[in-house]
Amino acid sequence: MTGSSHASSPTVARMGLCHWPVDITGGASACVRHDSFHCCRRGGVSVTYEQLKAMLANHSVQLFDVRNPDEFQAGRIPDSINIPLGQLEESLKLPPKQFQLQFMVKAPKKEDDNIVFHCRSGKRSLSALEIAHRLGFSKARHYAGGYIDWEEREKK
Repeated sequence: MTGSSHASSPTVARMGLCHWPVDITGGASACVRHDSFHCCRRGGVSVTYEQLKAMLANHSVQLFDVRNPDEFQAGRIPDSINIPLGQLEESLKLPPKQFQLQFMVKAPKKEDDNIVFHCRSGKRSLSALEIAHRLGFSKARHYAGGYIDWEEREKK
């Protein structure tokens, strides 16, 4: 398949050099639409509540909350690290030792596949995901339901 034969098709997305059909119903490829761009990759860009719970239980997630500090203080997902969206790019560019001193956790590596961003409802975390992917953290994902979904499900 060539990119040009499907350039106007809404089911084909481009990110970097990738061109592949997108199954928006949850097939092998996943796509998230954000304003005027599509962010797609095989395996998906988002994690579900159940996946996040399992990752937290296994201590196998680097969970970054990109909400503002006041939102974070009002309620948060356990083990999440607050890096407001406006500071994310600068923070991800920090040398590892400086990142660790500032946030009290190891700095994420570009090849890590357990980086997850979340916010209140999924919009800011999708922007965070775009920033992270642009900086080379290509396996990063986001929790699309955000804190709203987390809080609702935790009350059950």
